[in-house]
Amino acid sequence: MKSIKIFFLATVAIVAGLFTACSDDDFKAGPEVDGAQVYFPENVTTQHSISDDVSSIAIPVKRIAKDEALTVAVLASDESGLFTIPSSVSFAAGKETSELLITFDRTKLEDGKEYPLSFLINDEDNTTPYGNRSLDITVMPWPWVKMGTGKFREGWLSDVFTGNMFEIDVTVHSHKSKEGIYMVEEMLGWPYMTEFFGATQEELSEQFSYTPSNIVIDCSNATQVTIEEQWSGITENSNGYGNFMIASAEPGTLVNGVITFPKDGLTAKLVGLDREFPANSQGTFRIMLPGAEIVDYTLSAVYDGMKVSADGETASAVIDFTYGADVTNIRYVLVENELTEAETATLVAAIADGSAENINELQDFTVGGEKVSAEAVLPGPGTYTVVALPLDKAQKPVSGEASAASFYFPGIGGTSVPNDIAGSLYKVSAYPDAAAYVSEYPDYSSAVYEITGTEMKKIKTYFNKTSIIDNIEIQTGGLTLQDVVDKYGKELNADAMEELATTGKY
Repeated sequence: MKSIKIFFLATVAIVAGLFTACSDDDFKAGPEVDGAQVYFPENVTTQHSISDDVSSIAIPVKRIAKDEALTVAVLASDESGLFTIPSSVSFAAGKETSELLITFDRTKLEDGKEYPLSFLINDEDNTTPYGNRSLDITVMPWPWVKMGTGKFREGWLSDVFTGNMFEIDVTVHSHKSKEGIYMVEEMLGWPYMTEFFGATQEELSEQFSYTPSNIVIDCSNATQVTIEEQWSGITENSNGYGNFMIASAEPGTLVNGVITFPKDGLTAKLVGLDREFPANSQGTFRIMLPGAEIVDYTLSAVYDGMKVSADGETASAVIDFTYGADVTNIRYVLVENELTEAETATLVAAIADGSAENINELQDFTVGGEKVSAEAVLPGPGTYTVVALPLDKAQKPVSGEASAASFYFPGIGGTSVPNDIAGSLYKVSAYPDAAAYVSEYPDYSSAVYEITGTEMKKIKTYFNKTSIIDNIEIQTGGLTLQDVVDKYGKELNADAMEELATTGKY
């Protein structure tokens, strides 16, 4: 902002100097204007989005001298040839305003296509250099049909700024000719911003501005939902952040009328910084289309140890399932070895279509029971993976809510693998290997975490305030800490795991 102010003051100084240097003899007045001085007003609408029932557009035309009746010629340019445009506009005596009435057959216009039109008042004797003699407008047939009111849950800007988590009502439209294309009307407008920042529009207007912008979402493939990069309508004016752009980084899904994206599956780009931030780190971003039913098909499968029979002959793995209120049953498969993401996805698809081997389904399942355990006799010690899918109200598997967990099963006479993993937090200044960075990462805003352990194959980390961790079930509406880590934790990458294996710490 300082450079703008300096530039402005310098400009004023130059202009003032020019005025000082000029004498009265140097001054030249603008040209005298005769005639009616006909012009297009400055505030004429130039972007026209027309609905199905519109067949005409009226362009206002004004004049200064209004005593007599007057007709002036108008030239027009219409590349499409679909618009009927008068060759003149007439004023009644004593009237300063008239209109140029453009008519068209709405059925011949293509939805979503832009039609540019240009006009010129072709009467030099009755125009004025102080008003607009020409005008350009764009007509675009509105390609959307209003569906009704849906809901939008935050999960975008909260990874860039500190803000509130919330859900608001939004108006949703569907495309008239392109199935699966939806538009959410001003999804990120002032209602969103005031809820997110916890401030009034008046307070936020000191730093932000908002230009009405609708967000288009492509759900033509329900398993590959995308948001092309588009302007949110938000502009930050105080710190140079500029326009905020939203886009998908990974495909989302549309299931039962609910649009979601995976963790870190969105981006928020701040144009002024030329920087793109990953968004939806908590996986909370959600759009519910009008009429969508709120269902909870969440599922978490966790190994809960080994159970030995009374005669000491067999050992079973105990799997605990935590499930959502609308889950009607659970199908699962136990396989030897730890599965890769690709192998897990393949098994999920096989369970869903029924082609997987040894599919299990729980007996005496209670809908809404929240938790249930299953026992499975395993052939011997080793690493196993359980892959489970919840069933919806129609008893169909919900692939998008699949849960997988790998574990070590000791078997009878076996020993458990050592579990010596530990995590610690330090001030930057107190951690020897990081002390040199304290000026860049001060203690009041930064910390160092250290993980130690041996024979680890996979590690997930989850960070939050101690007060939230200590009350995690209250804060999350019933999720355990294990559930939260499974659902929201970030897995250490291969380089981190190699460092841990090599040095004993990361």
